[in-house]
Amino acid sequence: MIIAAGALSGCTTPAPTSGTGTPTASTPGTTKTPTGANAKASVTQSGDTITITGTKTDDDNDQLSEQFTLTQGTYIYTFSNTGSALGNTFIASVDSPDGDLYEAVSLGDSSGMGYIAVDPDGFWAKPGPAVLSVGYGGTYTMTISKPTTGDAPPVTLTGQPRETAVKAVNLNAGPVTINVRHNGYSSDQQGTTMVSLHKVDNAKSVSLDGAWIMDETGQATGTVAEPGLYVFSVSFRAHTTGEATLTQ
Repeated sequence: MIIAAGALSGCTTPAPTSGTGTPTASTPGTTKTPTGANAKASVTQSGDTITITGTKTDDDNDQLSEQFTLTQGTYIYTFSNTGSALGNTFIASVDSPDGDLYEAVSLGDSSGMGYIAVDPDGFWAKPGPAVLSVGYGGTYTMTISKPTTGDAPPVTLTGQPRETAVKAVNLNAGPVTINVRHNGYSSDQQGTTMVSLHKVDNAKSVSLDGAWIMDETGQATGTVAEPGLYVFSVSFRAHTTGEATLTQ
């Protein structure tokens, strides 16, 4: 497992769920295989809702999940982990079966949330089979799902230092503004808050001017080309709490 992206973690708001029908276990992967004493983590998938559960017993080797299937679009994920050392530390990523990094799920938090933009033309996650690769953890559960409903603006997300907060929002075509405020800000403490918008049905992002906010306050602006359901994500800077409000 190679992780080369920022942590997406810390907010425990439940992710929206989608999909119907009876969950069925996914087909075990055939390309990557777990090493050491770790059995594969169990996966159930119903439509675009995926649940992964596992217990890591061998700290010297990564634990992989059974394979699951990602389709084009934007997913929201949540995870929680208990029973590992160092404050229930959880280090994990969603990868291709060949080991290509799709999303750094956690770089050390015990719970959190984030998003996965699955785009055949994108740089990271691609449609098709995927696995969860756990480098460090105890007993954990992760849910990955495409939202089917969202809130109307204005929408405010709050977070602690290094947290990521995510919510599905319904947007109209036209201008969009995201105002960010940091609490307890000090210019001596470096860090950046990042905001993004991705369409749920195709994972395409809205181009935002000012999406990286380093000052006490900041504003990102852009234009929504197509109305529909989007995933609004905020990854808060280190050292300070913050809030981000999306208006349209």
